[in-house]
Amino acid sequence: MPFDRQSPGGITEYHKYRKKLRHLYVCTECAKGFDREKPVAKCIFCQGVVKELERDDIPSAKPLYRYTCAACDKIFIAEHANTCVSCGGRFLHFYEVTKLGTREILSMRKRQLKERIKSIKKNIKKKMDK
Repeated sequence: MPFDRQSPGGITEYHKYRKKLRHLYVCTECAKGFDREKPVAKCIFCQGVVKELERDDIPSAKPLYRYTCAACDKIFIAEHANTCVSCGGRFLHFYEVTKLGTREILSMRKRQLKERIKSIKKNIKKKMDK
């Protein structure tokens, strides 16, 4: 059955099968591509020299979290954090980066910009007073 006419369950099974194939190759002699679970040294079609390519559909990154410090309102993104990178505070709120909605992202960005404007105004006042 063609790939585009499979049921959603069939496609899920296909993707599970494809994720097992961790090595993607292209032959330098016959220009055919293939993938395998285990590394190979020669082309499976013509026994020529192969070049291994990077896979872009295999997730390798760890989940990132957006942390907000309750003490200094510093917002930073990291894989794991126990303390604030700015003030060393231990009470942190965190969200998985992919789970944030547009409204939450915009509200955080708005608060950051307001704080930045306040700090710029303070610096300008200090320079004017000198």
